[in-house]
Amino acid sequence: MNREYDSVVDKLYNIPRGAKTDLEHTRELLKALDVDLKGNNIIHVAGTNGKGSVCSYIGSVLREEGFTTGVFSSPHLVKINERISIDGIDISDDDFVDIYYKVEEAVTALLKEGFAPPTFFEYMLVMAMLAFKEAQVDYIILETGLGGRLDQTNVFTEPLATVITHIGIDHTEFLGDTIESIAYEKAGIIKQNVPLIFCDIEQNVSTIMKEVANKHCAPVYAVSLVEGELKDGKITFVYDAYEYELNTVAKYQIMNASLAISFLANVLHIDKDVIKVGLSNAFWKGRMQQIRPNVYIDGGHNVDGIEAFIETLKDMKGTKALLFSMVADKDYEHVIELICKAKLFETIVLAKMNNYRALEVSVMKSVFEKYTDVPIFVENDVKTAFKKWTSSRKEDILFCVGSLYLVGEIMEEDI
Repeated sequence: MNREYDSVVDKLYNIPRGAKTDLEHTRELLKALDVDLKGNNIIHVAGTNGKGSVCSYIGSVLREEGFTTGVFSSPHLVKINERISIDGIDISDDDFVDIYYKVEEAVTALLKEGFAPPTFFEYMLVMAMLAFKEAQVDYIILETGLGGRLDQTNVFTEPLATVITHIGIDHTEFLGDTIESIAYEKAGIIKQNVPLIFCDIEQNVSTIMKEVANKHCAPVYAVSLVEGELKDGKITFVYDAYEYELNTVAKYQIMNASLAISFLANVLHIDKDVIKVGLSNAFWKGRMQQIRPNVYIDGGHNVDGIEAFIETLKDMKGTKALLFSMVADKDYEHVIELICKAKLFETIVLAKMNNYRALEVSVMKSVFEKYTDVPIFVENDVKTAFKKWTSSRKEDILFCVGSLYLVGEIMEEDI
């Protein structure tokens, strides 16, 4: 047991929730640690779904080309260190502690000057940037938190490129309740003369992206959806007249990989053969990940994520069971309705997650019963449900979906 590491993690988790500092606050903290605020080696990634996967694909290809990488992502699934990785490996406990205390020293000095305490996300971002600076990585792949324009990651003035993934309705309490308002918030990461690579599916969103990019004289690479084929647990697809392969059954990853390809080929001019190898080696935890024979976990937790999840399952054969849980502040009724109308599952298992945001099982059950007459089973908690159904129903293909917190609990149990 690393008591010092546990103490540091407790300190971070005990930062009061709800407070938010402005971007100037983050800039001052980064300046105090002598972190370059231009960010010429930063690939800044925003969007509703697929951000982590895009970061993973880009990082894998860059490492295949021989570059060193730092990736900042959120949330973590099992361990907080997952948010900061260097060359595809999560930062060690000892390095995590070391970086934390260096940031804490800078925070203490700024507090004496009257600055507000940093938020949890801000702390993690600054720790990541200091870790990447000390490791002297070639490229930094920076995933936004909830939004874009006001996100703490949006402090770097001259990133190498901005990538905006598929945009859907989510986090409406912060970003607005229309696809257009959310798109404008995400487009807030677009910078003067910095290339923009974006997901060109929704016309209204595409119009906004091009409009904002034009105002900033930013070169635009619009990426359209391409089809792919699932075979032997892998996806093959053709992008720009070249065939690529992904080690996943999730067809929604084709768009995320295509965004990565567009950036790597058009901005960095990396050879397509290198891109192909890097993509095939890429792995992102919790996204249609097979963790055991006939057991998959997927981090789909909003309407768009569930629609993509459902589309993937249509090509998969076998008797399907669903282990489902969700947080109460998402559009859970719409998500459940989509799942039921797809008519893909012969059994549904519900369990409450160990999280203060978790939706009560009774609420989930009542909503499911509105839309389906498929047998519904209720378990006390996620771990009990997972153990029971993986041991007693091995003939079923079990899909665990509804929240990243659910995925995290299962991964913690399955390790």
